[in-house]
Amino acid sequence: MKRRRRFQPNGGVRAGADHQAGQIDAAALSGWSIAETNDSVTFAVRLAPRSSRNQIVGVEGGALKIKLTAPPVEGAANAALIEFVAERLDVRRSAVSIVSGDKSRNKLVRVSGLTRAQVLERM
Repeated sequence: MKRRRRFQPNGGVRAGADHQAGQIDAAALSGWSIAETNDSVTFAVRLAPRSSRNQIVGVEGGALKIKLTAPPVEGAANAALIEFVAERLDVRRSAVSIVSGDKSRNKLVRVSGLTRAQVLERM
């Protein structure tokens, strides 16, 4: 995997991986909090709409940061998020739902029928 440096607002530089589809490593997901119940998992997502491509960037403040090409208009970004997560986790779109944050960049996503270990393995 190719490493690149990202410039930070405070003038520092942070080394990070270029996380395109299928190129995310377990180290990038450290700090990601996933809550597991009997039949589903719930996790926080920080969404960045109107990006150049759909990709997982990493973890920011305990939330999985995802960039999507869809605009944040009339639920287009929410629909794109559900489709992206369902595709990455190999589940039906109906198994993915947004619990909270419908009109916010910070969302809480629930996926039915998977365990925490399965989510970490498939992401």
